[in-house]
Amino acid sequence: MQYTEQISNRLTLKQIYFDSEMLSLLLEHLRISRKKCEQLSPTDHSDFYKSIKNSNEQPFLAYLQQTDFSTRSSPTHCAPDFGMIYHLIKYYHYVKSTEQQLPILGCQNIWVVKPSCNSKGQGISLSNDLSAIYDSQQMQNRVVQKYIETPLLFSETVLKSSILYKKKFDLRLWVLVKSFRPLVVYSFSKGYLRLCAKQYDSQDILNMNRHLTNYSVNRKSYFGKESESVLKQCYLEELLLKHRRVDWHSEIQPKIDALIIATLSSAAEKVKQQMGCFEVYGFDILLDHKYTPWLLEVNLSPACSQRTAWLSEMLVQMTLGLLQVVLPKALRPAPPKESLYHWRLLTDNTRQYNTAFV
Repeated sequence: MQYTEQISNRLTLKQIYFDSEMLSLLLEHLRISRKKCEQLSPTDHSDFYKSIKNSNEQPFLAYLQQTDFSTRSSPTHCAPDFGMIYHLIKYYHYVKSTEQQLPILGCQNIWVVKPSCNSKGQGISLSNDLSAIYDSQQMQNRVVQKYIETPLLFSETVLKSSILYKKKFDLRLWVLVKSFRPLVVYSFSKGYLRLCAKQYDSQDILNMNRHLTNYSVNRKSYFGKESESVLKQCYLEELLLKHRRVDWHSEIQPKIDALIIATLSSAAEKVKQQMGCFEVYGFDILLDHKYTPWLLEVNLSPACSQRTAWLSEMLVQMTLGLLQVVLPKALRPAPPKESLYHWRLLTDNTRQYNTAFV
């Protein structure tokens, strides 16, 4: 009980004592830190990492295994190690303040290795061996990214018949940039989901059908059933609202919009501006288990393959709507009578840009 006052400003002892999810989460982060000690040997805060690496989790594991959290009772012979709990909380908040990618970390320390000149998922591999990643002889030019080990998955029993069941997916969005200076950006009102062919398993990093959503990677698995490789965005929105009580429009869409604007703003001063030109990009975005959107990559000249009737119709409306936005009024084609989709303005810095040069 001596640690109660020390942790009361973050979490109450009652919350920690009986919240199995919190206890498991903290223990998971402890294991992550140990892996970092073994593989990265950090020099910063070495004393802190050393204490983490040498800490004993066995009494804590025994408490987790023997406690009935549903009745909030614990055997008298298996009291929780409050020192361990405090140690875990201290570590958790330390990492939370220093590690921006905390929500996507897992225990496998997986990294994505991409050839810099390839496309359509060709040559991409996963690795948890840092020495192999550092080996420049295997691949001279490459992009290495931290893999998101905690993607949003739907594993509810009621969804077992869904093609989305336990599969990793990402969201392809079309983004129109009319100008970088000033920054004028539109986003198409809906995107579509790209699905992996196999169920997600972080332990199996060799089977790319579990990890990459590129159709070219999953083509053989989807042969004869190409329509199962994509889903409407509205399907995801309905699942989130019905099974997770998460509202897309108020909780997720604003974060995606901010992500798009921040990404393009970061490159606005470096892109060569061409008068009278525009560009359509394909943003690939993945949601983690906490519904936070993460940018995977931005595609130049994104593929527009027509794998389903609804996707074909979406492409037609996207193209017609694009012409309505970029062409002078006299040259615009007649808009469709009924349209489920549209281009929406995300940001227009024209006024601020012009004011800056007055």
